[in-house]
Amino acid sequence: MELIGGMTIMLVLLGLIAAAVLISLPILVWGLNRRIVLALTVLIRVEEQIERIEQQIANQQVSATQSAVTLDR
Repeated sequence: MELIGGMTIMLVLLGLIAAAVLISLPILVWGLNRRIVLALTVLIRVEEQIERIEQQIANQQVSATQSAVTLDR
């Protein structure tokens, strides 16, 4: 009888642990998904800012080149 009682307690404890994992897993996945979406949003904004800065630099280089050409003439 002790063997059956011990096995029963062990199975109950394993069941509780499995239930805790199964309950917490969707919450953890949802939180991770939210962080990934937030990180991707930030990366997209940073990429847009970099593109704007590159365009400004390119425009400044073109205007500097054009003004130098007009001074040489």
